[in-house]
Amino acid sequence: MLFVWLFSAALVRAEGSPSLTPQQAWSFAYKHNPTLRQLRAQSLVAQARQQGLTAFPTNPTLTFEGGAQAQTLQQGSTPNTAPWQPDIETALRWDMPIGGRWSRNQQAAKIAFEITRLRLQQAKLAIHRDLLLALYTTRQTSREVEIYRSLADFHQRIAQLTLQRKALGDGTRLEQQMALLEALQAQQQVLQSDSRRLQAIQQLRLLLGWYTPTFPHVDIPIAPQFPPPPLLASIEQKIPHHPNLQLAHAHLRHTQAELALAESLAIPDLTLVMLYAYSMGAHVLRGGIEIALPLWWRNQPAVASLRAQILQRRVEIEQIRLRLLARLHTAHQRYTLARRVVLAFQSQILPQLQKQLDLIEQGYRAGQIDLIRLLTARQSLEKGQLGYLQALEQATQTHIELRWLGAQIPIHPNHSVKGSTP
Repeated sequence: MLFVWLFSAALVRAEGSPSLTPQQAWSFAYKHNPTLRQLRAQSLVAQARQQGLTAFPTNPTLTFEGGAQAQTLQQGSTPNTAPWQPDIETALRWDMPIGGRWSRNQQAAKIAFEITRLRLQQAKLAIHRDLLLALYTTRQTSREVEIYRSLADFHQRIAQLTLQRKALGDGTRLEQQMALLEALQAQQQVLQSDSRRLQAIQQLRLLLGWYTPTFPHVDIPIAPQFPPPPLLASIEQKIPHHPNLQLAHAHLRHTQAELALAESLAIPDLTLVMLYAYSMGAHVLRGGIEIALPLWWRNQPAVASLRAQILQRRVEIEQIRLRLLARLHTAHQRYTLARRVVLAFQSQILPQLQKQLDLIEQGYRAGQIDLIRLLTARQSLEKGQLGYLQALEQATQTHIELRWLGAQIPIHPNHSVKGSTP
């Protein structure tokens, strides 16, 4: 009967909430995360703008004027008017950018498109990092809620035992109040832990772009594998290739391209002029050029502002590099310590607590140990498991932080999620 109930419960979960692997969760987020969708749209806009700037930036202007005129001839004292004749004038004007404005505008648009691609890459790396953290946090807080509920049951049973002892005359009112207070504190810890779990699930929903009421079940271990910490020098060599730093360098190149464009705007366009006229039976063809003399105005405000922005961009690049190095050293130190704590829990603390509980359970079955001591031993094991979860959480965060700093998180999913999408 129990087997049938468990099988039906698993079937309901499989039908009501789909099950995803971490790779499938990332594939789904890659497609449906609102930030990534927005950045992909911006990249398409920048690409279209770059392609649009390949056309020549000016158009010729054609003007046409026409009329008729007649010449008056004086013959003696009587004026004589000649027949009316057509009078036509056609002009062609074309502004030619001679300061490099066309090519420099194309270069600025090309770098702007590169910036959108780097922003997309930066967002992919950050969202994949946050997604892994949310997945492991959800799994760890779920286990944390289970342990806190067990501890709450323990304090509830202790409170009941103190009530029984007081009824028999063995306990005091102070012991009863202390037991009730600890039971209430344990219930508060359950609520706080469950609130953390719900927050992690909500964060996971936002990262996945999952808006249906049924939330998927993600099959993931309670923590990733914790290899030995890598050498600092090996990660420091990857810092110059980090998307944050590459994006800062792209912003510098874009500002430099905008400065070159602003300087080219100070050189006026060269105007070609072609004129054809037909007047009084005579054909006239003239041509020439026009150019403004940049004696005073040479786009000084924009040039000065962009030169100051270039200095600012260079300072920002150095700041980003130093911040990444500072985060690297901090994460490396914290990961090294957290990994040692995790290994200590796995090899020493938890096995020792479990061994102690096994001995006390044997004594309880033999009638040599009372129930309170047995419950206390279980409480010690569960508190040790809570400490182990906290160490796992610390090690998980710093491990993923190190991978993010070294840009080791995969950017593109290997496969997509099968089935319908919400």
